[in-house]
Amino acid sequence: MAEISAYTYANMNLNVLKGKLGDLSAAGTTVKCALLTESYVPAQNRHEVFTAPEWQSGTSYSVGDYVIPSVQNGHIYRCITAGNSGTGEPSWPTGVGDTVGDGTVEWECIANGDLAFHEVEGIGYTSGGQEILNKIISQAEGVTTFDGDNVVWPNSTITARYAVIYEVSTGVLLAYQDFGENKSSSSGSFEIQWNAEGIFAITAVQAV
Repeated sequence: MAEISAYTYANMNLNVLKGKLGDLSAAGTTVKCALLTESYVPAQNRHEVFTAPEWQSGTSYSVGDYVIPSVQNGHIYRCITAGNSGTGEPSWPTGVGDTVGDGTVEWECIANGDLAFHEVEGIGYTSGGQEILNKIISQAEGVTTFDGDNVVWPNSTITARYAVIYEVSTGVLLAYQDFGENKSSSSGSFEIQWNAEGIFAITAVQAV
């Protein structure tokens, strides 16, 4: 496989500013790469987390909290009005930006936002993906670059269309890679070889 670089999710910079992400190269920070099927539809400006806790009745939710339905449907729901959830699970909408009331809470549908729902299954693959080891962050001339070891699933039988990179403790999405078509392994190694210049980079540009 040719060397590839990942595309950053647009909200990653905002998450850094909000303090949702610390030093990605820190020893106590776990960053993983997961593989997704072609059923995933990337939404660079709307997808923020890898997955979320299951909805609970009679629970206090704050604006910005995420949940998934008890019967997963591939979508994730963001709290846009804080309050307490009802006694019965709402009928979850599936359209982009659709909303639903739930007790005193209001939820907005983030279509295809439950990335774990779209995760591959196969021999040699473990849910959640592979940890990226030997992480490093470097900065030079307004460019911040994240890099780490290649990820490999040895002795695997996998078919994947996308790879996503996320921070485990927060679930915050960092970057994704579209392979352009399904890539497969059959009782062999499925390896992602990152670009020699880094997995992804953020460039600071002065506003005009």
